[in-house]
Amino acid sequence: MSPFESASVVDPYEDWLRTPYGRFVERVEVELLLELLAPLEAGANVLDIGCGTGWVGERLRERGLRVVGVEPSAAMASRASSRLPLVRGDALHLPFADRAFDAVYLTSVLDFVPDPAAVLREARRVARERVAVIALASRSWLGWRRRLSGLCGHPVFAHTRFYSRGRLLDFARAAGAEPERVRGALFLPPSLAPFAPGVERASSRRFSLGAGWVAFALPAGSVECR
Repeated sequence: MSPFESASVVDPYEDWLRTPYGRFVERVEVELLLELLAPLEAGANVLDIGCGTGWVGERLRERGLRVVGVEPSAAMASRASSRLPLVRGDALHLPFADRAFDAVYLTSVLDFVPDPAAVLREARRVARERVAVIALASRSWLGWRRRLSGLCGHPVFAHTRFYSRGRLLDFARAAGAEPERVRGALFLPPSLAPFAPGVERASSRRFSLGAGWVAFALPAGSVECR
């Protein structure tokens, strides 16, 4: 069974999002997505692939975007349904027509799917403008910390696929597009990041190596992109 179907995962995840670091990570994530997806006008239709419990989608809806979530986990979807419209579905086989959304985004999804390039191709298929991606970079303090947690039996990170920044960008190219607006984020550890947002923001604009997350955009695919 997927770890995301367990209350022992979903409940602590919701609790973590309410911590100072969880709130900080959410803000960084939303800012990155808006930058990667720009320009998007209020009312644009946006798909959140692997929306989890819907926190990020809810924040983007507060910014005026019409966000729809797709989520395979029943436990996660039950929480997300109070925050945004959603459908149960698989990132490899999205239940939407070609170019159904103005934009698409995926955060912390490529770490858990068997074929990241295929997921990105599918995301490009249903987008009219672009796709934004945020994924864990394995060769970072965050990647090593999560890898160690997985080895110690963490219910989520024990199932995580750890990819380097270069490998993630190669998945994008295998999906048929050159990654654009490549950025890094989460340079600082939890004990510092919420209290030094300016340092984090400056680091993300000057550096890419060493970041806990790699973020990039992809152009939408043609109708033949399958």
